[in-house]
Amino acid sequence: MTTSPEAQPLPATDSAADVRRQGDDPGLWTMAATLFSAPDASTLLARVVAAAHRMSGADAVAILLYNRQLGVFEPVMPSVAVGLDDAWSRRAGLPAAQSLAAQALETGDIVEVRDTAAVPEMEFPRLRGGARPGAIRVAPLRVEGQFVGVLSFYDLAPRAGPANRSLLQTFAALAGHAIVNARSRQRERMLRERLEALDRATRAIAGELALDQVLHRIVEIAAEFIGARYGALGIAGPDGYLTDFITTGITPAEHARIGALPRGHGLLGTLIHGGIPLRVPDIGRDPRRVGFPPNHPPMTSLLGVPIRAHDRVVGDLYLTDKVGASDFSDDDQHLVELLAAHAGVAIENARLFAREAETRNALQRTMDSLRESERRARAIFEQSFQFVGLLSPEGILLDANQTALDFIGETRDAVVGRPFWHTPWWRASPEARDRLRRAVSEAAGGQFVRYEVELPALDGTLVTFDFSLSPVVDEAGRVSFLIPEARDISAIKALDRAHDELATLHERERIGRDLHDGIIQDIYAGTLQLDDLAEDLEDEVTRARLLAVSDHFSTVITDVRTYIQGLRVRRLEGRLLSDGIQELVREVMGQNGLAENFAVEGELYRLPDAAANTLLQIAREALANVVRHARATAVEVCLTYAPDGVTLQLTDNGRGFDPAVARQEGHFGLANLHRRAEELGGALAITSAPGAGTRLIAYLPRPRPNPGADRASAKTDGVTLGQV
Repeated sequence: MTTSPEAQPLPATDSAADVRRQGDDPGLWTMAATLFSAPDASTLLARVVAAAHRMSGADAVAILLYNRQLGVFEPVMPSVAVGLDDAWSRRAGLPAAQSLAAQALETGDIVEVRDTAAVPEMEFPRLRGGARPGAIRVAPLRVEGQFVGVLSFYDLAPRAGPANRSLLQTFAALAGHAIVNARSRQRERMLRERLEALDRATRAIAGELALDQVLHRIVEIAAEFIGARYGALGIAGPDGYLTDFITTGITPAEHARIGALPRGHGLLGTLIHGGIPLRVPDIGRDPRRVGFPPNHPPMTSLLGVPIRAHDRVVGDLYLTDKVGASDFSDDDQHLVELLAAHAGVAIENARLFAREAETRNALQRTMDSLRESERRARAIFEQSFQFVGLLSPEGILLDANQTALDFIGETRDAVVGRPFWHTPWWRASPEARDRLRRAVSEAAGGQFVRYEVELPALDGTLVTFDFSLSPVVDEAGRVSFLIPEARDISAIKALDRAHDELATLHERERIGRDLHDGIIQDIYAGTLQLDDLAEDLEDEVTRARLLAVSDHFSTVITDVRTYIQGLRVRRLEGRLLSDGIQELVREVMGQNGLAENFAVEGELYRLPDAAANTLLQIAREALANVVRHARATAVEVCLTYAPDGVTLQLTDNGRGFDPAVARQEGHFGLANLHRRAEELGGALAITSAPGAGTRLIAYLPRPRPNPGADRASAKTDGVTLGQV
């Protein structure tokens, strides 16, 4: 056996015209046109062999293609060889043919066996009729340094001289380029077809909404799309082991024989924990394998791809045993990765649809059970808070009360069905919208969320709200909807700022006195008794008076609570002190059948909040004592403004009492009245005797002007607390 010396690399040949210029035979042009016009790779290979047979005059010609992944030469099947015995289809003589092809690959040049009798130990492919070839020539098919395969020429008789090297090299270059070109066109066509199939597959997956159907469709479409005999889709739980394993290609009977589903060890676990694509040509030879259980069908090649949604692995797709090939290709992996990307979206959409359906069903059940009570509670819903609403766990606004709608000047239809953060309540601040998104997410997870937020009113002013989100769970413990609530705390915030200078100890002492003066629980119990008495009375006039007294005590409770919170008494907001005392006198006298006698003397001027509040509270306590203890028929109240201060005088014609005895018996009400006046630099005097009525005089000095008076007054006016 002889081989030719190392051939020089041929120039790159990209067209039939380029090839023609390399050869002396004008028939090469016709060959090139015939080869490059082949409609597909199979037709081209048959034409290459036929043209090589005519060009060379050999008795037989065959072609072997080089598999770069496996590093071997393989015959074309079905066979396109010309002149060889039918045994060639059964690969008779293939090892000897592969040996010569390997030499051509190694040398990069034509390999010749001029007389096969010199190598009797080699069993070459037989010619038609079973004759042993006498001579063989093997020409490498090489394109730009890459081996495509070899053309093998078989002659019945030995050859005396060398082959026409130039002609064989030129034709080999022409054939190599034609094969590469045909493969490229075929690959492009196949890729286009597979992309079209991928589009159909993704549409089919997207058309499913039920999660179980989506998972089954994904694995079925993937196996059919790529051409895999078996397919599976695994879903791993939080512990990293499979909780679901959907298969295709295995019958129910085979499933039953195999037994329990895999947990996720071996190669399956490699994909689960690694999260990157996995391609294995031979499962049985991979060191990561753990083996198949009994009765499991044999499997060889494996392609595994993670399925992701929002950068999170939601499943893993496994395909085994590529049909028509020994292994999955790069194109297979790329296309499966594309399919997996669409599958991730489909799985996420199906889960969202399922959660949304569950939410809708849970909400429907809840709404059905609450429908009757909702009609009764609508009025309360509309008035209980400045804002009350209903959200889905995803933050979609389902309802809002009228007070909240009036705040933004919108109708219910204009905002219901929109994400809460896209409604006009949150239009002023991106930060507020972002905080709300986080709050909705936390509440949807079962947390109660509460914080303060500033929201714009219709006139553009910012109003401070105490805002909260409360999750409501169904019977299964899942959050079915969220309840947003908001209360305007702008006035409270303003009062907090106005009273920051008060010492903590002073505040606690004042609150303690206010609690004593009010005794909320006792008053509340009294109002309940009055209500009960009123219901039992048939006299409408007396009943109305009792209910009026009960309402008055409810107002007293509200005022006491307002005091506890550091707020100004309700009846002084925006009005003069004299108006407040006059209203108090009219209310107390009218409810108790006493003649009203109230006078104001002197030129009015503004008092600080603390002084105005103290005088009103002294008047309230004094009138209450008259009603409770004095048994008087007339009361005179006079408010006198002098340049140095304001005096409140209250005189009744009741039964009177001994002030000294009252102090000894520990009547804290009188002591508190004295302390109130003294804390503001004033004084309080009470004169009384049994059977002689009672006179109370309270004096508070007028504050001295100071450089910050204007600023303090402006601040007081800003929160509508300043009184005269």
